[in-house]
Amino acid sequence: MGNIWASLSLAFVVGLLSHIYIELDFIFCLLLGGGFFVLFQVLGKRKAGLLCLAFSLGLVYLPFWSLFQPDLAQGRLEGEGVVVSRKEGQLQLASAQVGEEKGLRLVLYTKSTPAIGSRVYFRGLAQEGEGAMNPGGQDRILRDLSQGIHGRIQVHKLEETGEVHRVYQLREAARNWARQLFSAHLTKGHSQVMGAMTLGDHLDWDQTQTYRDLGLAHILSISGLHVGLVKGFLDGLLDLTPLAYKKRRLLTHGFLGLFIFFVGWPIGALRVWAMLAFLDLGSLFDQEVDPLYSLFFVGLVFLFYRPYYLFNLGFLLSFSSLMGIYSLGQWFLDHGFNQNSLTQSLGISLAVLIFTGPILNLFLGEVPLMGLVANLLLIPLYSLAMGLGFLMVTFGLISQRLIGLFALSLDGFLALGDLVVGLLHPYRLGLSLGPSGFFWLLAYYGVLYFLLSGAYRDFSPYLARVYILQSLFLVLIFFLALGLAPKALRLTMIYVGQGDSFLIEYGDYKALIDTGGTHMEGVDPGKKYTLRTLRALGVSHLDEVFISHFDKDHYQGIFSLAEGIKIDRIISAYYPQDKETQEALGGLGIPWLVQEDYRREEGPLKLRGLSLEDQGQDENDKSLLLRLDYGPFSALFTGDLTQAGEKKILDRLQPVTLLKLGHHGSKTSSSGAFLDRIRPRLALISSGKNNPYGHPHREVLDRLDQRGIPYFQSKEEGCVQLYLEGDRLSYRTYLPREKISLSSYGGLGLLALAYGLAGLKIISDIRRLEEAKDGDQRFIWQ
Repeated sequence: MGNIWASLSLAFVVGLLSHIYIELDFIFCLLLGGGFFVLFQVLGKRKAGLLCLAFSLGLVYLPFWSLFQPDLAQGRLEGEGVVVSRKEGQLQLASAQVGEEKGLRLVLYTKSTPAIGSRVYFRGLAQEGEGAMNPGGQDRILRDLSQGIHGRIQVHKLEETGEVHRVYQLREAARNWARQLFSAHLTKGHSQVMGAMTLGDHLDWDQTQTYRDLGLAHILSISGLHVGLVKGFLDGLLDLTPLAYKKRRLLTHGFLGLFIFFVGWPIGALRVWAMLAFLDLGSLFDQEVDPLYSLFFVGLVFLFYRPYYLFNLGFLLSFSSLMGIYSLGQWFLDHGFNQNSLTQSLGISLAVLIFTGPILNLFLGEVPLMGLVANLLLIPLYSLAMGLGFLMVTFGLISQRLIGLFALSLDGFLALGDLVVGLLHPYRLGLSLGPSGFFWLLAYYGVLYFLLSGAYRDFSPYLARVYILQSLFLVLIFFLALGLAPKALRLTMIYVGQGDSFLIEYGDYKALIDTGGTHMEGVDPGKKYTLRTLRALGVSHLDEVFISHFDKDHYQGIFSLAEGIKIDRIISAYYPQDKETQEALGGLGIPWLVQEDYRREEGPLKLRGLSLEDQGQDENDKSLLLRLDYGPFSALFTGDLTQAGEKKILDRLQPVTLLKLGHHGSKTSSSGAFLDRIRPRLALISSGKNNPYGHPHREVLDRLDQRGIPYFQSKEEGCVQLYLEGDRLSYRTYLPREKISLSSYGGLGLLALAYGLAGLKIISDIRRLEEAKDGDQRFIWQ
């Protein structure tokens, strides 16, 4: 029974994603027809009909569901809501009202810290959602939809109304009591870890990242592991009472519901609770329930409630890990991984990694292979720690006498965990699978399902050979096309928020100009944007990283890059005056060359560094200017050079084809005299979406428009890539992205249809079209 639910769930999910990503054009309809023909031939009318019905339901359900969701307007807004959570610089409101829209969940950006449970009045500016801006990037719009967040608002005024939501107030009071208990009896670091593991609190960025690197992030968020431990704890306590079995189970689930509310309704915990309730309900009526039946039935219920859970990391990991345990994990145990508890744990961990790996790569940019070892060593340890934490809280309500003993043991377990984490982290192994989208995931899990279900046994030997030979032929053509591709120069403006980062690629030579960064605490654009994009573009090694100057939004990302990518050397025009920055960069162990007049040649590619002889006091005027020449094409990268600096170096500059505007398009840079001197044919502007400085400034855009200079803005177009071959310059922008039109892939669609008509199963592997706005411009170089 679990198998048919798995098939129906997969068909429903494919229908949802088809609505989001694919235009329903003629080729797509033909492809569907061919696929349904195969299903009816292979599976029979009844099962194929159910799958087609589930697919069609997914295709039409999302727009139907969207009709009943609140739609928050853009621009200046005011409203009220109840504060349900807060962290540095942010509040989250529930039951909010803006205009006529009610029942909203909002995120407010503000430095105010009203009490949890208080009702507040706010006025501010709605922030435009930030989608995936680079290849391999995360889409915050879809992430917000998956969490039920209706909007984000930069607050200008916030006042408490005097009303209080008692339930949220009592919940926060209980959470504060538990925090104070941990804080009073544990060391500071351990009390924070216990707050994360038992209360769902947030750790700081560095701690969280350390656990993510080792594949242990699920320990710090309330997940199925935590709910399973709480249920076991409650079952053990209630089994000591004379209550009847049914009453004990009802009490267990009642307390579980209170616990999940207490920690903020995390999706992973909700999924496990619903699944356990389903299984216990069956046992109450003496009915054995297939765990896979329960898993997929609960999954479909969740998707009907909120289809965008498909883009929620917790939801995906929760279901995929259990799929790995129930399917592939059992297969491993049946084939040699059952000798002892160690090999059994290894088999289960390997199964979970195989099922969750592509999802981790999609959301985090890599698969933490060290998780295999880290989970084996630390899950038992942290499970004991969580058990002791729950006992501390329980006895804290009853008696203070045993708390000290529990706290001493808990500190010891967590100290041992710190030791293991510290030993493993320097040797962490992260495997980057390159760019991946949801269609790559569907192809991957489709193949897994195909293999585990044994559907390949339906193939005759002849058809299997035809399928294998045709697939090998297509792969061969693909790699031949890659090998015959001419060597060309590629320039990429990476979206890094409010910062700079540009990638130069020519043959084997790869260099990065600036790395992105931010002055905000707890945010790492180098890891969030730059590193993920480089991995998605297949860059695992950089010959050089140029740091134009030492503002954080230009150099701070180097620390994250150094952890994930091999860098041969760093080049800057000067040493920073800040000794702490010098020591941090020196501690990376990467050769650091300070060279004002840098030169390099790679065949027709020439790079030359320039800097001001009289730099003055402005840090921005110390920027390293880098000129690139490639045949008749040239480009100038100016860091944050000001108009005063431009005036000093004007006589040393020559006309260029491409200009990277200084200081993110600020009116303090890119003067009219400067533009008239270098006469660029195209300009790039790197600035962040919703940046508080208003970059690029209107005055600068007017200067470009007056001179007929076209430009790209990273906050509007996302990642921008320029390709140069001979005298031809073509460009691609990552935004706006449209739905895939299979008419653009007519050959692929007809090929898939031919496979279907031949009687083979169709496993569609259509990549997401990352660039929908392509252009081609031939320059007249004279």
